[in-house]
Amino acid sequence: MIRSRLKSARTAWLRACLVAFAWGLFAIPTLSHAQVFQPHGGLWWNPAAAGHGFDITPVGGNIVVVWYTYDEAGNPTWYLATGLPDGTSLAVPMYRYRWDADTQSPIESRAGTLSIDFSDQDSANLQWELDGKVGSEPIVRYVFDDTARVVEDITGLWYQPDRPGYGFTVVHQGATLVSVLYFYDANGDPRWVLGNDGYGGGPATLIARAFTGPCPYCDRAAGIAPVSGFFTTNISQRHSGTFVAAVMLKAPLAGAWLVDFEPVENLSTAPSVGAAQPPNGGSL
Repeated sequence: MIRSRLKSARTAWLRACLVAFAWGLFAIPTLSHAQVFQPHGGLWWNPAAAGHGFDITPVGGNIVVVWYTYDEAGNPTWYLATGLPDGTSLAVPMYRYRWDADTQSPIESRAGTLSIDFSDQDSANLQWELDGKVGSEPIVRYVFDDTARVVEDITGLWYQPDRPGYGFTVVHQGATLVSVLYFYDANGDPRWVLGNDGYGGGPATLIARAFTGPCPYCDRAAGIAPVSGFFTTNISQRHSGTFVAAVMLKAPLAGAWLVDFEPVENLSTAPSVGAAQPPNGGSL
């Protein structure tokens, strides 16, 4: 439960990295799910423009959006926007973050605005303003495995309470796990890598790949970089677990992001789509 004061470890990432969101919570009461529109959480994309996407995550009555895309040089970068929807629409400021090596904390700056008009819980039209440029695209929730799950759904936006400033998406569908890790390179610039593999519960080790592609207003072909390491999730429980990462970026990027069996927690509201289905019609 998200409260008006940051009293628990669960809000640590909000306080340090999702600064605008955390400030908003001071004035926003905790709302029941019935009081506000909630899209289905997970990865969203434009099927006609593969290579980038959005983690759209309900958190209490709010919606958190992490946009993983590319900068003008074609390197992976990410932005964050969050706020309370107005009916089925969300219109909020969008921020970029850099890592300050001296303070070991993120630095926030305004990047633009993000607006989403949801047609339903699985489709929407998204508009953005980024550094003075504007654009729009239709997006839908990305369904990559429509088979029944046999273990608890661990979909969500996860964070490490005692290391604020980074996090990772986990999307669990059927027998497949997809994860996007949001972190920083040696220069403090925001980067992301993606991994996917089969999943049947318990620890999952995913090969991390860094992609290249067009910035939102650029014309460039998408590509894939060599393997950049791995990360391991052991979050078979819905709300908590451990995380390991050994990500080493390849040229032209530089830097590493290392995490050694650290506790992590799920920021997201429990998923409301595709509940786990035990074999033989049993119950969990």
